[in-house]
Amino acid sequence: RQHLTFPPTTSAAPLVAHLAATYPLADLTIAEPTIESIITQLYTPTP
Repeated sequence: RQHLTFPPTTSAAPLVAHLAATYPLADLTIAEPTIESIITQLYTPTP
C-alpha cells in the first residue's frame, strides 16, 4: 500500500494515468483532506 500526496494545484488525472501506465494497479482510492483538517492547519500556529 502506498500513500501519495501532491499539491492541490496538480490535477489527479494525469498523475493517475502515469501511475497506471507505469505500475500494475489493483486498487486505487483518491481522497481529499477533510475540512476539519484544513481548518486545523489554518489555525495552528507554526513554530
